[in-house]
Amino acid sequence: MHSPDNLTSFLKLIQHPDMYDPRFLKQNKIKLDPKIKESIYNINNSDWLWTIWSCQGHLTGKEKSSIPYFTFIVDKKYIERLLFQIHLSFPKKADLDFPIYNNGYCYSISQGIEDDNYCVINWHLYFPQGKVGLSKIQDSMISFAKSIEVLDVKK
Repeated sequence: MHSPDNLTSFLKLIQHPDMYDPRFLKQNKIKLDPKIKESIYNINNSDWLWTIWSCQGHLTGKEKSSIPYFTFIVDKKYIERLLFQIHLSFPKKADLDFPIYNNGYCYSISQGIEDDNYCVINWHLYFPQGKVGLSKIQDSMISFAKSIEVLDVKK
């Protein structure tokens, strides 16, 4: 049985700081990367997926060439939905040159700790073409967040 208390327990299990509870980032006025801030709020308003760490990616400044990523907590019943939404949002580009399986954009998914109800999933996004590639990846992150819906998960 899922409940807000179960999510609170899971956050404690992974030693996630209370002030960064994904359900309360907005009210706690946590500073977020501006290009994906609204996306994070949208994801965290769902009842099955929450962002606990993220980066929009940066080409300049002290975080030069940082890799865009999301780290999620997902209700384990919806892992397939999460992976499908990631696939749908990613840049598609036909590349018929060898190797045909590589369009220059790629991502990695890794799993972190889990319990009976929740699982941590990391999604790192890689891109070619400097600023143009980063912009496409950021658009992909925003498109992904817009696809996340409240599912009325039984509490």
